[in-house]
Amino acid sequence: MNKGHDILRGKKLKRLEIAEEEAKILLKKFSCNQSVNLAILTMIYECEGGKDDKGINFSNSDPGLIIVFLSTLRSLFKVDENRLHALVHIHDYHDEDEIIKYWSSVTNIPVHRFYKSFKKPSDHKFKKADYKGCLHIYYGDIHVYRVIRAVAKKLIKLYI
Repeated sequence: MNKGHDILRGKKLKRLEIAEEEAKILLKKFSCNQSVNLAILTMIYECEGGKDDKGINFSNSDPGLIIVFLSTLRSLFKVDENRLHALVHIHDYHDEDEIIKYWSSVTNIPVHRFYKSFKKPSDHKFKKADYKGCLHIYYGDIHVYRVIRAVAKKLIKLYI
């Protein structure tokens, strides 16, 4: 049984290698500029952001996606850093201070601008060792929110 599993795993790893090579080829043509950043920001927000017209609410547990979101937001708009806040959703077995420090270093949002964490109860049967919770970013600027949503809607209409 292990031999069959190893064979299937090897085949999957080979397919992943091929996909990585194809991605490298595609990215050679990729140029990061303001237009690309705007498209990335608006599409990420359209997928993972809040839609309640109260400002920007963006949530994700992937630090890479959080970094892309914040770096494109900061590069395209004059962000008032004092209006940028965060909140983490964690399980009750997490070390809250450690998690907040982690996300603070990822986002460059100071610890004092993190709201009180939301702790989810856990049955403690399944623990993800490296899971750092889900981060919610709040930016209280309705105008920026409306611009992001308007651009996203216009980009989507280009394809439908």
